[in-house]
Amino acid sequence: MTKRPDPPIPMATETPENDTAQNDEAATAAGSNPERPESLDSLDNPESLAELRKKAEERELYRAEFLRAKADLDNYLKRSRRDRPTWEEQAERRVLRDLLPIVDNLERALPHASHGKAQASHLEEGVRLTLQMFFQTLKDHGVEEISAEGEVFNPELHEAVAEVDVPDLPTGRIVEVLEKGYQHRDVVLRPSRVKVARNVKDSSGASASGSGGPGAAQD
Repeated sequence: MTKRPDPPIPMATETPENDTAQNDEAATAAGSNPERPESLDSLDNPESLAELRKKAEERELYRAEFLRAKADLDNYLKRSRRDRPTWEEQAERRVLRDLLPIVDNLERALPHASHGKAQASHLEEGVRLTLQMFFQTLKDHGVEEISAEGEVFNPELHEAVAEVDVPDLPTGRIVEVLEKGYQHRDVVLRPSRVKVARNVKDSSGASASGSGGPGAAQD
C-alpha cells in the first residue's frame, strides 16, 4: 500500500514586537488609556487641581454669604413684627400731640363767647386763627382738602347726593359742596359730598346720566 503524506502543520502567526510598540505609542499620543478614566487624568495636572480647589472655595464663600443674608432677613422680619405696634403708637401720639395746641386755643376762646357783642369780634378772630392752625396741622401730616367745587365729578373723590338742573353748566359739573372731603396723600379719608349739575339740553350728558352717571335724588 502506498502511504499517504501527513498534512502540513499550520504555523502560528506572531505579531512583530515592533508593531505592538507602534500601537502603544499611537494610543499614548492620542491620550487614551482604556484602563484609566479621563476624569482621573486631570488629577495628575496641577493646574486642573488648582482650578478645582478655587471653584470649591468660591462655592463655600457664596454659600456662607447666602446663609448670612438669609439670617439677616429673618432677624429683620422678626424685629419688624415685634416693633410695628410701637411705631404705630408713636405715630398716633405725634398726631395727638400736634392737636393739643388747637384744643388750648378753643378753650381760651370759650370765655369770650359770654361777654356780649364787645368780644364777638375777638372771638371770631380767635376761631379763625385756630381753624387756620388746624388746617396747617393736617397739612403737616399729609392731609389735604379734596378739590370739588367747579370740578368734574369724580366718583373716586366725590359723592353725589343730588343732581341740579343747571342750563349754563355741562352735565357732571359740581355746583355745590355740602361737606368737604379730605385725603391723606393718595388715600381718600372722606369723599366730598356734592351736588352735580344736570343740563337737559346736553344730549351727551343726558345719555351719560341714563347709563350710570352720578346717581342721586333730584334736589
